[in-house]
Amino acid sequence: MNADERILMVYNADGDAISVLVDAVQKIMAPTSYPCSLCSVAYGPIAMRGKWRQYLGGLQQETKALHRDEFQSEYGNANIGLPAILSEAPDGSLKILLSKPKLDSLGDVDELIAAMNAALAQQT
Repeated sequence: MNADERILMVYNADGDAISVLVDAVQKIMAPTSYPCSLCSVAYGPIAMRGKWRQYLGGLQQETKALHRDEFQSEYGNANIGLPAILSEAPDGSLKILLSKPKLDSLGDVDELIAAMNAALAQQT
């Protein structure tokens, strides 16, 4: 993957204040029913896990996190199962780095980092 591409992390959750509050409560009260596996692995109830934040900060590429509603507003309905981690080329084209099924299979942040490393290695 080129340094001029951007990594988009698209969550299967909306970004408005009420949705964020409901999501935080659901992650605590009923974590197995939470619909965003990326959120579940990368975040605790409120904040991004430090190990994931550090990993993202060490990448050459710019990273951008988007909620479902923000992604749809910026990119339209791209027919991508969410959550997903995508690469965006300078021309705006999108490629899936980690798909919903892959993200759904991950159990913790270490597995997420390993999956990202593998996906990025395949892009070079």
